[in-house]
Amino acid sequence: MREAARRVDERTRLRSAVPDRTVTLFHLGFDLDEQLGERLTTHKRGGVRPSDALGSQLGIAPDFDAASFVAWCGSVAPASKVESTPDGGRRLLSPPDAPVALVRALVGALPPLSPDYPMPHARRDLP
Repeated sequence: MREAARRVDERTRLRSAVPDRTVTLFHLGFDLDEQLGERLTTHKRGGVRPSDALGSQLGIAPDFDAASFVAWCGSVAPASKVESTPDGGRRLLSPPDAPVALVRALVGALPPLSPDYPMPHARRDLP
């Protein structure tokens, strides 16, 4: 599921004017993406079901329920202040610097749900 979501995110991100500077839930930057991949691989190889390892943190349920997902997003972070972008995304107006806070803000920008992936994102400044 994660790989399918990552591919949708990538297709949407590549429509952005500056895709390499666009930070999303599935494109946090090389170092963080590598760490996350290693952590998920450790869980996968550990023989523990994802819902057992991460379920309470991720609100995983056997059947998707949009209302429950939106409620879970609200429990992770309050609705983020965003602006709509020409590529159909939602750009965070004041993205936090800390990685965990940034991920929470990106989750907070997912609602309201729409038929297309809303690509909540932030922009990295050039070094």
